[in-house]
Amino acid sequence: MKKISIIKFFREELFFLILLYLYFVNFLNFGAYFSVLIAISAFYILIRKNKFKWDTNLSWLLAFLLLYAFFLEYNSFSMSFLQHIMLISTPIALYILGKYLIERFPYINIIYFIVFSFSFAFSIIPFVSNILDTIENGYMNNRDILMLWIPDIEFASTLVGAKFTLNMAFIALVFVKGAFKLENKLKKYVVFFFLMGVFSLSNMSTRTGLFITGLTLIGVLLMMNIKQQFRYFLYLTVIVIIIYYVLESFGLVDWFRESNYYYRLFEEIDDTGKMPRVFRWGIGISGMFEYPLGGKKSVIDGFYMHNLWIDTGWKVGVLPLIALLVFTYRFIKITLKIIHNKTNTLFFRATVLCITIGFISSFMVEPIIEGLFENFCFCCLFFGIFETIKNKPIIYNTQPNKPTVNYKHN
Repeated sequence: MKKISIIKFFREELFFLILLYLYFVNFLNFGAYFSVLIAISAFYILIRKNKFKWDTNLSWLLAFLLLYAFFLEYNSFSMSFLQHIMLISTPIALYILGKYLIERFPYINIIYFIVFSFSFAFSIIPFVSNILDTIENGYMNNRDILMLWIPDIEFASTLVGAKFTLNMAFIALVFVKGAFKLENKLKKYVVFFFLMGVFSLSNMSTRTGLFITGLTLIGVLLMMNIKQQFRYFLYLTVIVIIIYYVLESFGLVDWFRESNYYYRLFEEIDDTGKMPRVFRWGIGISGMFEYPLGGKKSVIDGFYMHNLWIDTGWKVGVLPLIALLVFTYRFIKITLKIIHNKTNTLFFRATVLCITIGFISSFMVEPIIEGLFENFCFCCLFFGIFETIKNKPIIYNTQPNKPTVNYKHN
């Protein structure tokens, strides 16, 4: 069986990979320029790579983005020409690059490398920024963070915390038995990613990450058979008890109860007087019937509905929303097909589930297109990967004793 190393993959696709890494870390705050280069690269793939084909997902994504841009102008929401180009081209380009890379290299080690190295790149700058904030202001004392490349602007915890979506989602993989050495080795990185997220989200007193962790833990549990579920639940219970005992022994439980994070998690009940998100959603949904062309005419006490789909309908109307809903449906349908395909390892299928739950959960409770556009683009990259996996068998080239793609799991 043909094998390929990470070094060979990196050497052959160095230009595309470097561009993606620079975009995800927003190197020197030049992310917008890197996104333009990524779009040009994707266009090159479309016109020069004969094996690459435009697909239905791209058609729906393009329809959504074009309609979104059109109704922004219709409703007099001003954007520059460059912003329009980025809005339309970047998600499409990342989908194309994700699909292209895996079409060329459908190897399990390459897929894992892309998933985890890009996830690390996406969250490393917010993590370092939180470390610097802790050094300067102390732990859990500042919800708004100065980002590494942009030292003169404080970013809201919502915008920074969403960068750790996959960090918090992947922790469920620790409880999944790997089918070969690489999968078990990845668990160490998963724990490190999770600690990055816990440190940063607790410093900013952000709750969404814990919500995502809980959902992925439940989702992975449901993928297992009865024996695996019992072992999973036992491990999780023991870990929680040990963590609580250690915290209690060092007097950290009482300290945590006095922290801003504890207040945010358990005691805050709209003391700020702001409208709860679920009420905003109700106003946004009902407003779509009254103002089907958008325009943010349903009045709320904030700038966002904190929901990708409701924000879209509220701002630009139901036509872009319909295209987005179809695109979302196709994303979920394809990921479910991969998750139920038992020719792939349980660890890999659980990874796909964690990615899906992470993105969909984040999209449900955060402002995405306006506030967290990079997260939507990141999701499009994975969608392109998943579309390829759905149609092309993964090559398991990391198991020397059993070089086969047939891994049966319950």
